[in-house]
Amino acid sequence: MITTRRGAALVATGIALWALGVLLGSRTAHVVAVALVALPVIGWLDARRRVPRLVVTRRLSDARVAPGRRVEVEIEVENRSPRALPYVLVEDEAPAALGGAARLVLPGLDGRAKRRVSYAVTPTARGRHPLGPMRVEVADPFGLAQRRVVMDLRDEIVVTPPVEDLLGPEPTRGERTGLASFGRLAPSTGEFSLMRPYVEGDDLRRIHWPSVARRGELMIRQDETSSRSRAVLLLDARASTAGVAGGPVFEHLVGAVASLGVMLLRSGAAVRFATGVLAPRPTSEDALLDTLAGI
Repeated sequence: MITTRRGAALVATGIALWALGVLLGSRTAHVVAVALVALPVIGWLDARRRVPRLVVTRRLSDARVAPGRRVEVEIEVENRSPRALPYVLVEDEAPAALGGAARLVLPGLDGRAKRRVSYAVTPTARGRHPLGPMRVEVADPFGLAQRRVVMDLRDEIVVTPPVEDLLGPEPTRGERTGLASFGRLAPSTGEFSLMRPYVEGDDLRRIHWPSVARRGELMIRQDETSSRSRAVLLLDARASTAGVAGGPVFEHLVGAVASLGVMLLRSGAAVRFATGVLAPRPTSEDALLDTLAGI
């Protein structure tokens, strides 16, 4: 519980008026002085009774975004008391990467009512950025005292590394090297989904004639179960190699690993990810990006 500047000024004025009344022998001055000091006390007691009847919730439009994408944060304040609240201040703690703490003012909240306020953040750097705790301040009707309560409401916005599209368009006729020869695997294991150009010595029974007619060259089909590619991504995050965490070299390296991993996973490869302290383990696209966001 704290006293506002207005309340402190009234108390100081009341004390000064009491001293003046003693000096002048004025009974009226004593009465006015007592009234001035009593008002902040009444406001203090009034504000003290209000906060326990408040319920505050936070909602995020998206908890996992790419850098530069806007996130809407909605805060709902519910007054479960039948008494109206003249003034409510909500302060949502946030790191500098999200723009710092957000301060939202509700000038009035009726009894048994809800009010929604919102603000937006646009994170530009990858990472795991926490939101919360949340501070709520409720003032008395005269603004003489206010009660501050810290609510342990915590959320996290995961900002993934920037990902470049390495797959590009579908391979054109005659392409044999690079990503085109890597192919795109279908999710079904019962289909012949990987095609590559014919190499001398290949089994002629695996020639896929519809692809030959379409592309004008011999194409070999392979079962997904027998041709599923495997890859291990290793991120060497040592300062001597990648520089300081958060620096441009480190961030470009993380972005490169993210782009390569997404390309491999979307192509159907079985990918394992490892760092200097993390042993290779199977990963998915979401798991890889989440790990790189906080590395």
